[in-house]
Amino acid sequence: MDLEGVSLVKHYSRAAFKRDGKIMDKMQNCYPQMVEVVYLCNSPDWMHLIWALVKHIVPQRVLEKVKMIAPQNADEREQLHKYMSEDMIPVEIGGPNQTPPSDW
Repeated sequence: MDLEGVSLVKHYSRAAFKRDGKIMDKMQNCYPQMVEVVYLCNSPDWMHLIWALVKHIVPQRVLEKVKMIAPQNADEREQLHKYMSEDMIPVEIGGPNQTPPSDW
């Protein structure tokens, strides 16, 4: 997930947040095998701050499935290679692939 330009004030919807929370609660308890890992790329500084605070209280299974990385950092981008080759990584998150993921 590319989070470039996400704003807490501009993109926050309380109704969507509540709905997504209910869905994720059911998904993680009933279908944890459906999501192996979610990489949050290019996240704004405020998200790093919030993550640093909440990661100490979220369940371990969530910590194993959510990774916040800066893909421009070669060491962090290396984590993506477990799931995709370098040539598949989109330009938006530091790779060479010019095709937007929505067109795959």
